[in-house]
Amino acid sequence: MSTTSHRTERAGTGARRLAAVGLGTVLLLGAGALTAAAAPVTDPVGPGTSGTTAHGVTWSASDELRDAAGVVTNGFAVGRGEDAMLTFGETVDLTFDVVSLQSNGPSDTECLVLPAGSTPVQLSPMHVWNAASSTICAANNNAADDPAAANDATSQFRLDGVDSFSMSGSGTNTSRARWISNPRVTVDREEPPIPMVAPAFAVAGLVATGALAGVRRLRGLPR
Repeated sequence: MSTTSHRTERAGTGARRLAAVGLGTVLLLGAGALTAAAAPVTDPVGPGTSGTTAHGVTWSASDELRDAAGVVTNGFAVGRGEDAMLTFGETVDLTFDVVSLQSNGPSDTECLVLPAGSTPVQLSPMHVWNAASSTICAANNNAADDPAAANDATSQFRLDGVDSFSMSGSGTNTSRARWISNPRVTVDREEPPIPMVAPAFAVAGLVATGALAGVRRLRGLPR
């Protein structure tokens, strides 16, 4: 075989090797992955008396969580002297709303006693919060002029690092319900790894670069 044939064969081999290197680089990129750190996620709790949130927090309630009163979402209620509880399968940060507290004067006022550590995030002007006793009440006579507005008035609370929540009905009213609404739990969760996939144009570019280099070497050989 002539010297020219040997050189042509070696050049073709080189081109194939360069193309293989490009493809190997792509495969190495594709094999990698980015691992996300744990991040907080928030899910609603309810409806029903037990369940599991979208991110795997199990929960149970002493009474059915349900929609009611036109303003309650996944809520439950107590009357004066009654208690209610939510229990979780792990430690969570809990956010919830207090709604439907009404007052028609000092002798007809609804209140709720919340767990110690409850912190108001947003307090309705129609509600009064006593941090020392963890008690929220309807502002005096808040339903006299507009009962619907008193019913809809919402205060939001946060309770961090707990595995249960309890509340007790208090105040001077003996007939109406006191509600919490829209309980949400926040926990830290790791998201699935994110694959590192090289874009299609990068794959084509790497392979083409190797092939083109081989062609140029072939063209530069003497005939």
